[in-house]
Amino acid sequence: MFITSILISCQSQKDYLEVFNKVWSETIDDCVKEYSSNQGVSLEIKPSVYLNKACSSLGYRDYKELRMKASLLIGPYNFAENEHKMTLLLDERLNETRLNYNIPEPTVVAKNQLITLIDSANKIVVRSGSPSSLYGHPYFIETSQSIIDRLISEIDFDSSTPWCDCPGDLCLDFYKGDKLLASVQYIHLKVLTWKPFRYTCFTPSKKTIEYLKIWLNNNKDKFNEDKENSIKNPDPILKSIIKWIE
Repeated sequence: MFITSILISCQSQKDYLEVFNKVWSETIDDCVKEYSSNQGVSLEIKPSVYLNKACSSLGYRDYKELRMKASLLIGPYNFAENEHKMTLLLDERLNETRLNYNIPEPTVVAKNQLITLIDSANKIVVRSGSPSSLYGHPYFIETSQSIIDRLISEIDFDSSTPWCDCPGDLCLDFYKGDKLLASVQYIHLKVLTWKPFRYTCFTPSKKTIEYLKIWLNNNKDKFNEDKENSIKNPDPILKSIIKWIE
Protein backbone atom coordinates (compact mmCIF):
# COMPACT_ATOMS: atom_id res chain seq x y z
CA MET A 1 0.00 0.00 0.00
CA PHE A 2 2.86 2.38 0.87
CA ILE A 3 4.59 1.61 -2.44
CA THR A 4 1.30 2.14 -4.29
CA SER A 5 0.92 5.58 -2.63
CA ILE A 6 4.44 6.53 -3.71
CA LEU A 7 3.73 5.44 -7.30
CA ILE A 8 0.48 7.43 -7.37
CA SER A 9 2.32 10.45 -5.95
CA CYS A 10 5.07 10.16 -8.55
CA GLN A 11 2.50 9.89 -11.34
CA SER A 12 0.69 12.96 -9.98
CA GLN A 13 3.95 14.89 -9.88
CA LYS A 14 4.67 13.90 -13.48
CA ASP A 15 1.16 14.93 -14.56
CA TYR A 16 1.45 18.35 -12.91
CA LEU A 17 4.90 18.96 -14.38
CA GLU A 18 3.52 18.12 -17.83
CA VAL A 19 0.67 20.60 -17.28
CA PHE A 20 3.10 23.20 -15.93
CA ASN A 21 5.38 22.83 -18.97
CA LYS A 22 2.43 23.00 -21.37
CA VAL A 23 1.09 26.16 -19.70
CA TRP A 24 4.46 27.90 -19.85
CA SER A 25 5.15 26.73 -23.39
CA GLU A 26 1.86 28.27 -24.60
CA THR A 27 2.52 31.43 -22.58
CA ILE A 28 6.01 31.92 -24.00
CA ASP A 29 4.73 31.41 -27.56
CA ASP A 30 1.94 33.96 -26.99
CA CYS A 31 4.32 36.52 -25.45
CA VAL A 32 6.79 36.14 -28.34
CA LYS A 33 3.95 36.51 -30.86
CA GLU A 34 2.74 39.74 -29.21
CA TYR A 35 6.29 41.09 -28.83
CA SER A 36 7.11 40.51 -32.51
CA SER A 37 3.78 41.96 -33.69
CA ASN A 38 4.27 45.26 -31.83
CA GLN A 39 8.04 45.42 -32.53
CA GLY A 40 8.86 45.72 -28.82
CA VAL A 41 7.06 49.04 -28.46
CA SER A 42 4.42 47.95 -25.95
CA LEU A 43 5.07 48.09 -22.21
CA GLU A 44 2.12 45.85 -21.56
CA ILE A 45 3.23 42.31 -22.38
CA LYS A 46 1.92 40.46 -19.34
CA PRO A 47 2.83 36.79 -18.91
CA SER A 48 0.22 36.52 -16.14
CA VAL A 49 -2.58 37.10 -18.68
CA TYR A 50 -1.35 34.28 -20.91
CA LEU A 51 -0.63 31.99 -17.95
CA ASN A 52 -4.22 32.38 -16.74
CA LYS A 53 -5.52 31.84 -20.27
CA ALA A 54 -3.50 28.62 -20.70
CA CYS A 55 -4.58 27.33 -17.27
CA SER A 56 -8.24 28.07 -18.02
CA SER A 57 -8.08 26.03 -21.22
CA LEU A 58 -6.84 23.08 -19.15
CA GLY A 59 -9.62 23.29 -16.55
CA TYR A 60 -7.90 25.36 -13.86
CA ARG A 61 -9.40 28.56 -12.46
CA ASP A 62 -6.14 30.43 -13.02
CA TYR A 63 -2.36 30.11 -12.72
CA LYS A 64 -2.56 30.68 -8.98
CA GLU A 65 -4.55 27.46 -8.57
CA LEU A 66 -2.06 25.46 -10.66
CA ARG A 67 0.85 26.99 -8.74
CA MET A 68 -0.72 26.05 -5.38
CA LYS A 69 -1.50 22.46 -6.36
CA ALA A 70 1.84 21.89 -8.06
CA SER A 71 3.74 23.36 -5.08
CA LEU A 72 2.00 20.92 -2.74
CA LEU A 73 2.95 17.97 -4.94
CA ILE A 74 6.54 18.76 -5.88
CA GLY A 75 7.42 21.17 -3.06
CA PRO A 76 7.60 24.97 -3.18
CA TYR A 77 11.37 25.04 -3.74
CA ASN A 78 11.24 22.69 -6.74
CA PHE A 79 8.29 24.60 -8.16
CA ALA A 80 10.05 27.96 -7.75
CA GLU A 81 13.15 26.53 -9.45
CA ASN A 82 11.09 25.29 -12.42
CA GLU A 83 9.26 28.61 -12.63
CA HIS A 84 12.54 30.53 -12.63
CA LYS A 85 13.84 28.38 -15.49
CA MET A 86 10.73 29.25 -17.48
CA THR A 87 11.13 33.01 -16.90
CA LEU A 88 14.73 32.72 -18.11
CA LEU A 89 13.53 30.85 -21.20
CA LEU A 90 10.90 33.57 -21.79
CA ASP A 91 13.57 36.26 -21.56
CA GLU A 92 15.85 34.29 -23.92
CA ARG A 93 13.09 33.84 -26.52
CA LEU A 94 12.12 37.50 -26.37
CA ASN A 95 15.76 38.52 -26.76
CA GLU A 96 16.06 36.29 -29.84
CA THR A 97 12.94 37.96 -31.23
CA ARG A 98 14.42 41.41 -30.54
CA LEU A 99 17.54 40.52 -32.55
CA ASN A 100 15.55 38.95 -35.39
CA TYR A 101 13.35 42.02 -35.78
CA ASN A 102 16.09 44.59 -35.02
CA ILE A 103 14.07 45.88 -32.08
CA PRO A 104 15.96 48.40 -29.89
CA GLU A 105 17.53 47.28 -26.62
CA PRO A 106 14.82 46.74 -23.97
CA THR A 107 16.62 49.15 -21.61
CA VAL A 108 16.44 51.96 -24.21
CA VAL A 109 12.77 51.33 -25.00
CA ALA A 110 11.93 51.04 -21.30
CA LYS A 111 13.73 54.24 -20.28
CA ASN A 112 12.13 56.30 -23.06
CA GLN A 113 8.64 55.02 -22.36
CA LEU A 114 8.90 55.37 -18.58
CA ILE A 115 10.12 58.96 -18.90
CA THR A 116 7.29 59.67 -21.34
CA LEU A 117 4.83 58.33 -18.77
CA ILE A 118 6.09 60.41 -15.84
CA ASP A 119 7.68 63.47 -17.47
CA SER A 120 4.79 65.77 -16.50
CA ALA A 121 4.66 64.63 -12.85
CA ASN A 122 4.40 67.27 -10.14
CA LYS A 123 4.00 64.96 -7.14
CA ILE A 124 5.57 61.70 -5.98
CA VAL A 125 3.99 59.55 -3.26
CA VAL A 126 6.62 57.31 -1.66
CA ARG A 127 5.13 54.20 -0.10
CA SER A 128 5.57 50.54 0.61
CA GLY A 129 5.15 48.40 -2.48
CA SER A 130 3.20 45.81 -0.53
CA PRO A 131 -0.42 45.30 -1.64
CA SER A 132 -1.36 44.94 2.03
CA SER A 133 -3.40 47.84 3.40
CA LEU A 134 -1.26 47.60 6.53
CA TYR A 135 1.98 48.55 4.80
CA GLY A 136 0.64 50.31 1.69
CA HIS A 137 0.33 53.73 3.33
CA PRO A 138 2.47 56.70 2.14
CA TYR A 139 5.84 57.23 3.80
CA PHE A 140 6.15 60.78 2.50
CA ILE A 141 5.12 62.98 -0.43
CA GLU A 142 7.50 64.93 -2.66
CA THR A 143 6.14 68.10 -4.31
CA SER A 144 9.31 70.04 -5.15
CA GLN A 145 9.29 70.31 -8.96
CA SER A 146 13.05 70.76 -9.21
CA ILE A 147 13.65 67.57 -7.19
CA ILE A 148 11.07 65.61 -9.20
CA ASP A 149 12.63 66.78 -12.49
CA ARG A 150 16.10 65.85 -11.24
CA LEU A 151 14.94 62.40 -10.17
CA ILE A 152 13.38 61.75 -13.59
CA SER A 153 16.52 63.00 -15.35
CA GLU A 154 18.63 60.49 -13.39
CA ILE A 155 16.63 57.46 -14.58
CA ASP A 156 18.75 55.00 -16.51
CA PHE A 157 19.02 51.22 -16.77
CA ASP A 158 22.01 48.92 -17.04
CA SER A 159 20.24 45.71 -17.96
CA SER A 160 16.98 43.81 -18.05
CA THR A 161 16.18 40.78 -15.91
CA PRO A 162 13.46 38.11 -16.13
CA TRP A 163 9.92 39.02 -15.17
CA CYS A 164 9.13 39.04 -11.45
CA ASP A 165 5.60 39.16 -10.07
CA CYS A 166 6.58 40.32 -6.56
CA PRO A 167 4.84 43.51 -5.37
CA GLY A 168 8.04 45.40 -4.61
CA ASP A 169 9.53 46.79 -1.39
CA LEU A 170 9.41 50.46 -2.35
CA CYS A 171 6.90 52.14 -4.64
CA LEU A 172 7.00 55.63 -6.16
CA ASP A 173 3.61 56.83 -7.41
CA PHE A 174 4.05 59.64 -9.94
CA TYR A 175 1.11 62.07 -10.16
CA LYS A 176 0.12 65.06 -12.21
CA GLY A 177 -2.35 66.75 -9.92
CA ASP A 178 -4.71 63.98 -8.85
CA LYS A 179 -4.00 61.80 -11.91
CA LEU A 180 -1.76 58.78 -11.34
CA LEU A 181 0.73 58.58 -14.22
CA ALA A 182 2.65 55.46 -13.18
CA SER A 183 3.54 53.35 -10.15
CA VAL A 184 7.24 52.51 -10.19
CA GLN A 185 8.11 49.54 -8.00
CA TYR A 186 11.58 48.79 -6.69
CA ILE A 187 11.46 45.01 -6.26
CA HIS A 188 13.75 43.50 -3.61
CA LEU A 189 15.52 46.91 -3.73
CA LYS A 190 17.33 45.58 -6.81
CA VAL A 191 15.18 45.91 -9.95
CA LEU A 192 12.52 48.30 -11.22
CA THR A 193 9.23 47.66 -12.92
CA TRP A 194 6.09 49.74 -13.26
CA LYS A 195 2.43 49.78 -14.18
CA PRO A 196 1.82 49.74 -17.07
CA PHE A 197 4.77 47.35 -17.18
CA ARG A 198 6.87 45.25 -19.54
CA TYR A 199 7.40 41.52 -19.65
CA THR A 200 10.51 42.00 -17.54
CA CYS A 201 12.25 44.12 -14.87
CA PHE A 202 15.19 46.50 -15.19
CA THR A 203 18.33 47.00 -13.14
CA PRO A 204 18.84 50.71 -12.46
CA SER A 205 22.24 52.19 -13.24
CA LYS A 206 24.71 53.08 -10.51
CA LYS A 207 24.01 56.81 -10.88
CA THR A 208 20.26 56.18 -10.62
CA ILE A 209 20.71 54.19 -7.40
CA GLU A 210 23.07 56.79 -5.94
CA TYR A 211 20.68 59.68 -6.52
CA LEU A 212 17.68 57.65 -5.31
CA LYS A 213 19.52 56.88 -2.07
CA ILE A 214 20.57 60.53 -1.60
CA TRP A 215 17.02 61.75 -2.17
CA LEU A 216 15.47 59.18 0.19
CA ASN A 217 18.15 59.76 2.84
CA ASN A 218 17.51 63.51 2.72
CA ASN A 219 13.88 62.75 3.49
CA LYS A 220 14.53 60.08 6.10
CA ASP A 221 13.04 62.23 8.88
CA LYS A 222 9.81 62.49 6.89
CA PHE A 223 9.29 58.74 6.66
CA ASN A 224 5.99 58.12 8.39
CA GLU A 225 5.28 54.65 9.72
CA ASP A 226 1.69 53.56 10.23
CA LYS A 227 1.55 54.54 13.92
CA GLU A 228 -1.75 52.81 14.59
CA ASN A 229 -0.41 49.40 13.54
CA SER A 230 3.34 49.76 14.12
CA ILE A 231 3.32 48.65 17.77
CA LYS A 232 1.70 45.28 17.13
CA ASN A 233 2.87 44.96 13.54
CA PRO A 234 6.19 46.75 12.92
CA ASP A 235 6.70 47.53 9.25
CA PRO A 236 9.56 45.24 8.09
CA ILE A 237 9.64 46.88 4.65
CA LEU A 238 10.28 50.33 6.11
CA LYS A 239 13.12 48.95 8.23
CA SER A 240 14.78 47.38 5.17
CA ILE A 241 14.40 50.63 3.20
CA ILE A 242 16.00 52.72 5.96
CA LYS A 243 18.87 50.23 6.25
CA TRP A 244 19.37 50.30 2.47
CA ILE A 245 19.62 54.09 2.14
CA GLU A 246 21.98 54.61 5.09
